[in-house]
Amino acid sequence: MIHLKYKNMERTLIKNLNLHIGKEVSISGSIQTRRDHGKLIFLDLRDRSGSTQAIVLPSHAQALEVAQTLRDEWVVRIEGVVHERPEKMRTEGENGGIELEVQDIFIYAQAAELPFESSADINIDTYLDYLPLTLRREKSRAIFTIQSEVVKAFRLFLDSEDFIEFQSP
Repeated sequence: MIHLKYKNMERTLIKNLNLHIGKEVSISGSIQTRRDHGKLIFLDLRDRSGSTQAIVLPSHAQALEVAQTLRDEWVVRIEGVVHERPEKMRTEGENGGIELEVQDIFIYAQAAELPFESSADINIDTYLDYLPLTLRREKSRAIFTIQSEVVKAFRLFLDSEDFIEFQSP
């Protein structure tokens, strides 16, 4: 079931959720994992800025129904309220002290099942065969982030030394 109701709410990046505690937000991203715990469903959601945990409660029946259909790598928009986690439930990491109570879920795109486990170590052939998918992995993103920063620093240094950048044909 794809839920298509739309509210005009500004998107919040996951890295900024801690600035919105107690407020309703809208985040968009990919489902990293879905964990069913009886009447509760936990979702790990990631966007370009980070990842966070969302919880779907039975009191939000329509969201719970949609959450039961979600699979890894599906692209969704989630609307909900940001809460601080109780002290004993906090985890390490950027958003370990908060969670998102889901009120509504909108499915933007469904993804086919991945040809490998998202957390598994894969050989180089599989890595290259599925490069667009493997680039979504945290380790791959970290490598490209570091590469980008090195290139940026090099470019800034050369610019400060009055070098001229050109693009060869």
